[in-house]
Amino acid sequence: MALVAEHYDRHLGPVYRWMIGDVAAALQRNQSELDAIGVTPGTTRLALDLGAGIGVHAIPLARLGFEVIAIEASTPMVAELRRETDALPVRIIKDDLLDFPKYVSGSVDAIVCMGDTLTHLPSRDAVARLLSNVAATLSTPGVFITTFRDYSGTAPEGPARFIPVHSDERRILTCVLEYAEETMAVSDLLY
Repeated sequence: MALVAEHYDRHLGPVYRWMIGDVAAALQRNQSELDAIGVTPGTTRLALDLGAGIGVHAIPLARLGFEVIAIEASTPMVAELRRETDALPVRIIKDDLLDFPKYVSGSVDAIVCMGDTLTHLPSRDAVARLLSNVAATLSTPGVFITTFRDYSGTAPEGPARFIPVHSDERRILTCVLEYAEETMAVSDLLY
């Protein structure tokens, strides 16, 4: 995960808020998703946000009544997360999301790992280890929510490998996908 954190520190972290676009709309969309799933605090009232970014899931969880432990490895994203969650019950930890068990004593009601965060893990073993730790940490009942882009199907070729992410009059962010046998290289190009 060190390479991912370094990429976010140097490249995406400083422009992440801009990359999202309308942050208020993202917060509302994520709040609506959690409401639709029926996520509510249980006996522990604790939630984990793994790879919390700038808080677009930690904030809705806190507004639902959870005490949130938000784990993020990127320094610029942690700084933004601190600004966004100032008055909310969110404990921010700068660390690798795989190390979340050392910050939790007991079980939690909800764990989220949203966006493409899960796909940033370095290996299938790391994914298996994360999922095993998630299962061991969830209360009964508890909920684990993860999302990621669907990379299955035919690999895009030529110009289809380039995905426009966001642009304005000053910047353009494009993502380039390069498929391999069991992995994919994703390059973020910021102009």
